[in-house]
Amino acid sequence: MRIALVGPLPIKDASKLLFEVDDGYFDLFANDRGVSVLTTAKALLGRGHEVTLITTDRHTDQIEVFEKGTFRLVIVPRRRKLKSQVLDLYKRERSLLTKVIDADASQVVNAQWTYEYALAALDSAKPVIVTVHDAPLSIFLKFRDFLRFLHLLIAIKVRLHNPKLIFVSPFIAEKWSREMLWKGQREIVPNIGLTFKSREKNTAKLMRCISVTESGRLKNTFALIESWPKVISICPDAVLTLVGHGLEYGGALQKLASSRGLDHRIEWLGFLDHERVLDEIANSALLISTSRQESFGLTLLEAMSLGVPVLAGANSGAPAWVLGDAGYLVNVKKPSEIASGVIKILTDEKMQMKMATNGLTRSGSEFSVSVVCEKLEKIYSGLTSVG
Repeated sequence: MRIALVGPLPIKDASKLLFEVDDGYFDLFANDRGVSVLTTAKALLGRGHEVTLITTDRHTDQIEVFEKGTFRLVIVPRRRKLKSQVLDLYKRERSLLTKVIDADASQVVNAQWTYEYALAALDSAKPVIVTVHDAPLSIFLKFRDFLRFLHLLIAIKVRLHNPKLIFVSPFIAEKWSREMLWKGQREIVPNIGLTFKSREKNTAKLMRCISVTESGRLKNTFALIESWPKVISICPDAVLTLVGHGLEYGGALQKLASSRGLDHRIEWLGFLDHERVLDEIANSALLISTSRQESFGLTLLEAMSLGVPVLAGANSGAPAWVLGDAGYLVNVKKPSEIASGVIKILTDEKMQMKMATNGLTRSGSEFSVSVVCEKLEKIYSGLTSVG
């Protein structure tokens, strides 16, 4: 089957499907979003499908097309100024995306998120399914800024198309349906937990905890930082590694933590490419997610697939469903409860082993390539038969 996936994309990582040797051409392109889109593309390619990835980026002034075998990457120019993009609801970008989608040989289009990519796909002549990853009204109500308001308007325009939707978790299906007055089906197709290549554990990092997050308010990272003095009072060898935007050494959050005496035994790695992130998770005793709300939580699934225990929010949305019995849930709004949970896991080797085993089992049974791709293939086949 010929499938187009349309959405944000880690372009540099995607280029590895095209070229064995990196000549640096893709270094300027986006590489910090849409990991789940690339993961889906790799899985579908592995099952013998032809896949086109269509995305946008500010670092090109023309439509760029790259091909190798059954894989095709198309990069559409995106205006450099965000203000120019959002004030007309990405009109220029959407027009180019629709043109590219219509010209592609794909039989079905899977648009990701409910914003400009979905609207562009729905304006095409192709059969379209939209994957819903978040709840735009909730996001706007939490941030209340102009950008999120415009994104909400785009999502409403998508909703008015009455599209075929799939949701990454029951949590986001219920929330999007309620907030957007959606009465259609609530089919759940989760993100994929790939079977990762073996990664050797660094025995020097057996008390290392990692959080792959960012400095934004909803990610609640400062509560984790505030919990750390209590953790190291009981587990003095414990180290907290922070990975993501705004979490570099010398950044605002690091300086704030240091000014409050909270910076002891914390590593600040900042943004890393996806392969490096996976290596860092694999070399950790525990992955911690203190996000106040997650529509899925891809890093949780990646940790499960790597046999790494996970601590996450009991009232944070999808994590409880994603983790099942593979994680430990706490009230992440309270640093004291975060600390107690971390200490409990780090000091109980049997608990760690059980969580790791449960994570490997659950990621294989619920989120494997075969399980998720079979769901997608059935949906795609249904669309092409109708079309």
